[in-house]
Amino acid sequence: MPCAKGVLRSFAVCCGGGDRTKDEPPTVYDSIRKVLTLGGSRQSFSRSSLLLHYNPDRSFVKHYQKGAKLGQGGFGAVFRCTHRASNDMRALKVIKKTDVQKDMEYVYTEIEAMLRLDHPNIVKMHDLFEERHDILVVVELCTGGDFGKLHRDQCPMETVRPLFRDIVLGMAYCHDLQIVHRDIKFENCLLADGRKRKIGKVIDFGLSAIKRKFEVDAEGSPKRSDEGWLSEALGTKYFAAPEVIDKGAKYGIKCDVWSLGVMLYIMFTTEHPYAKDATSLSTVELFARILTSPYREEPVRRGRVPVHAATLMKGMLDKDSVARISAVDALGNPWLKPLTFRELDMHTAISQESSRSLAGRLDSWSRTSHFEKVVLTLVAHQAKLKEVEDMRSAFVALDMDGNGSLSRQELERGLKNMGQAMSTAHFDQMYKWLDSNENSKLDYTEWLCATMEPAIISAESSMRELFEFFDMDDNGYVSHKELEHVTSAEEAHEFLAQSDTSKDGRLDYEEFKVLMRSISKSRSGSG
Repeated sequence: MPCAKGVLRSFAVCCGGGDRTKDEPPTVYDSIRKVLTLGGSRQSFSRSSLLLHYNPDRSFVKHYQKGAKLGQGGFGAVFRCTHRASNDMRALKVIKKTDVQKDMEYVYTEIEAMLRLDHPNIVKMHDLFEERHDILVVVELCTGGDFGKLHRDQCPMETVRPLFRDIVLGMAYCHDLQIVHRDIKFENCLLADGRKRKIGKVIDFGLSAIKRKFEVDAEGSPKRSDEGWLSEALGTKYFAAPEVIDKGAKYGIKCDVWSLGVMLYIMFTTEHPYAKDATSLSTVELFARILTSPYREEPVRRGRVPVHAATLMKGMLDKDSVARISAVDALGNPWLKPLTFRELDMHTAISQESSRSLAGRLDSWSRTSHFEKVVLTLVAHQAKLKEVEDMRSAFVALDMDGNGSLSRQELERGLKNMGQAMSTAHFDQMYKWLDSNENSKLDYTEWLCATMEPAIISAESSMRELFEFFDMDDNGYVSHKELEHVTSAEEAHEFLAQSDTSKDGRLDYEEFKVLMRSISKSRSGSG
């Protein structure tokens, strides 16, 4: 297996954050660096570290064209924007800076959460800029509307079931990382257009919280606990859990499950589970009903809600947060396992031919270099949903426990089901090299970069965006020094020598394309 002798440089160095004077206010990069772990060792790197690789002071308008306004929220406005290098349409969230420390803490937490989260059902963060008065966050654009549209259009529940499962999968992943959203509602669950079906995605982590301290067991490992640690009454009142509005209570991740339960109840009955005519009640009256009224069974009976769905809703809407089911528990309910949901099993998730190609690319993964891993990670992160449809479906099918990552056992079992024979030693070597951030599990982007189709790497839009990433000083060339930011001096020299046909010690775009095509070709021989 190739071994990276170099390291991914600290993003404070890459971004210029280390040059700030004592009197200057801290940047968002400075604030996040204090709490965000970017890798497990000198040789590891993560998707987060690559996203924070850019210079935060670079010009937004040089890289993006701002478009029409899409909406307005409590912390800023959202616009459509176009990435100039790839011509991709994305969404831009403009967050106003403020002198109120508490408000800025919410902003930092939102960005940190977006950097940490790497899941097919969480909206993807593409880019981050910091200006004098604003923080600009560029995210994936979802054009299929929100879950409110599903409700308003009275979509058949058979259409809703896989989409609702998508959202529960996203929340189960967040909760596994001890991230609580705190504002789950129809408007924050969007629909993205996949190649085979629409995909549900969670957005807007502006009120999110991250549990940073864990109880530890006798062996020093973190205990997974649902014990509450939050006390602020935040979110949207209609979807608020009783423990959130109870001034004497602490709450945690289960408040999101309650909000999901309210969404599902409304979809089936068009009413609130604890308050009739809830929309006409004052906030005080609504909260009193949520805290004291019994669960409303009659609308469920009147709506002829299927037995499994009724059980699911009641479990999600238990006022006792400890007794309330978790997001992972909810995934085991038969209503969230519809027969039409092809991603419950590898044999139905992707074709046999795609399965063989995917397994072949995995089999050869340990032969990639450190620099190739960085390139493939970036391409995987940038890839459009429709380009990675099979790989996304396979990831969801392999994630048997629904926690949003692949364990060693899950991947090993999946490869056997695909008919891929592999020795224990070879599997161990492959899995270790797959786990780029050394967190002992495979995150979504780690899976994608090892399994995606080689044609994605050599696509013009991918190569232009990669060139922009490496050309940190925007001078139209990639230098040896710029390559060294993500790999060793030896590898930088090797790849530069391979493609620098002009022998000027740097790569222009045409030379860079030769390098990317060679990486694509090497992966083509794998599948």
